[in-house]
Amino acid sequence: MDRKLTPLSICEPDCPAGTEQDVKAWGAIGWYMSHGALVPPDKAAAMYRALAKIPNVKIEEGTADGDGRAGIGVVLDLGEAGRGIYILDAGDYHYLGLKVVDGEGTSAMSVLNSGIVDEPGQVP
Repeated sequence: MDRKLTPLSICEPDCPAGTEQDVKAWGAIGWYMSHGALVPPDKAAAMYRALAKIPNVKIEEGTADGDGRAGIGVVLDLGEAGRGIYILDAGDYHYLGLKVVDGEGTSAMSVLNSGIVDEPGQVP
């Protein structure tokens, strides 16, 4: 099966009719969330509010990221087409990672550390 996923989608090319723009918005917001160290807190708060307005998005407590860290899941549930889950730290809401659950299984990506440094080669 030749299945192409884009960075902004959890179900391309088989998203349920009428959900394509919701999926793209969810994916775009998640891309920025994954770069949390670069996003000012007021912008991050605006992104969380925008996620809440997307149809089929719900919150799930106690969701684990790919490394087993429990957090708050921000879930875009597209039924049989799949579920995308952003996992946020329950204490400060920073982005822990992403899980995609579909008919083929579960894929996960975790952010273990991030930060801003002064020079190339430095570690945050």
